[in-house]
Amino acid sequence: MQDKLCIVSTQRESATPAAGTEPGAARARGSRQRQRLIDACIAALHLYGPSRTTVEKVVAIADLSPGIVRFYFDSKDAMLLASLGYLAAEFDERLLVPVGRLKDSPARALELLVDLYLDPEIASTRKISVWYSFWGEASSRQEYLDICGKNDEDFAVLVRQLMERLIAETGAQHLDADGVALGLIGVLEVLWQGFAFQSEESIDRAAARERAHAYLRSVFPGSFASGRPPVEDARLPTWAYASESLLALEREHLLGPARRVVGDTAGRMQEFLVAANWKLLVEQWLESESPRRYFLSPNQLLDLTLGSSQLLQVVPEAADRSRLVRFELRPGRERGRRGAPSRRGASPPLNRQIALAESTQRNLETSSTQGKGSAAVPAALAEFRRSVAKLLMLL
Repeated sequence: MQDKLCIVSTQRESATPAAGTEPGAARARGSRQRQRLIDACIAALHLYGPSRTTVEKVVAIADLSPGIVRFYFDSKDAMLLASLGYLAAEFDERLLVPVGRLKDSPARALELLVDLYLDPEIASTRKISVWYSFWGEASSRQEYLDICGKNDEDFAVLVRQLMERLIAETGAQHLDADGVALGLIGVLEVLWQGFAFQSEESIDRAAARERAHAYLRSVFPGSFASGRPPVEDARLPTWAYASESLLALEREHLLGPARRVVGDTAGRMQEFLVAANWKLLVEQWLESESPRRYFLSPNQLLDLTLGSSQLLQVVPEAADRSRLVRFELRPGRERGRRGAPSRRGASPPLNRQIALAESTQRNLETSSTQGKGSAAVPAALAEFRRSVAKLLMLL
C-alpha cells in the first residue's frame, strides 16, 4: 500500500483522449500513463519478483484498467523489460552523466559518485530490489545483461578512469587503479545489499556515505576530507538561496523526481506568495522535530499537530520567490474552495513561517556569509542541506 501511495496519483486518467483534445495534450497524457504503468511495475517487481508479477497486479497498483496495458506494451514481458530499461536510463542520466562531467577533478567526481549512488532517488529499496530480482532469477538474467550490461561496464570504466587520474594527480604510483576501483565498487555494492533488506525509514544513508568515503580516505588520505563536517557546520552558502542556476538543478534533480503523495484533498486548498527561496521554508520545518509532523522530501510537510491536519507544499517561483500551498486535510465548511494567494486566511503559525522566511531572505541578500549555529541542527535538516550541496558541484 505504501508503494501505491508513493508512486500513483489519486486522480484517474482516461485511456483515450477526449473529443477535441489537442494532439500534444493527448501525447502528454499517454506519456504520463505509460510512466504510471512503469512506476507501478517497479513496485510490483519489488513485491513479487519478475516471475510472480502479473498484469493484474500492476494495474491494481496503478489504479488503471487491465486493457490499457495493450496501448503501451505488446506483452507483460515487454512491460517488465521497459521498467528495467527505465531504471538503467535513469542511472545513466542521474549518475554517469553528471559524474563524467567532473573527470578533470577526480576527487570531487568520486565524492559525487558516492553521494549519487547512495541517493534515495537511485538507491531506494524498491529500485534496488528490481535490479536484484532480475539478476537473481535465472530466467531473467539474460534480459538483465542485455539491458544493464553496458551500464555496468560503463560504470566500472568510469570508476577506473577516475582512479587512474587521481593516482596520476597524487603521484601514488604504487596503487593499482583497477584494484582500487574494484574495491570502491565492492563497497558500494555491499551497501546496496544492506539497503535491499531494510525498510526505507530504517536506512541510515549518511552513515553509508561515510563508510564509502572512509574507504576513499584510506586509499588517498590527502585527497579527501577527514570525515564529514560537524552537523552544526552543515550550512549552505548565502548565494544558494538566490541562484537561478542552482534552482534549475533543484527542479531537475530534487523537485522533478518527487511525486505528489496527496492528489484530491478532503478540505480546501489555500495558496500564499512568499518573497523567499523555497529552501528557507523547508529549513524552518526541519529546525524542530515533532512526532506529529512528517517531512515528505523534498518540499512537503504533513502536520498533524493538535487542532491541525494539513499538508504544506512549497513550490519555487523564482530563486527568491516561492508559493506555499496549504491543503486542509480535515473537511471544513469551505470545502473545495481555493484560497487567494495572499496572507489573508493564514493561521498565525503559518504567518510566522512566511514572515521569518522573508526576513531571512532579506538578511541573506545583505550578507555575504551565513553565521554558524550555536548548537547542532537536527539530522534531517543537515541531510536536506547536503542533498542541495551535492548540486553545487554541478555548477
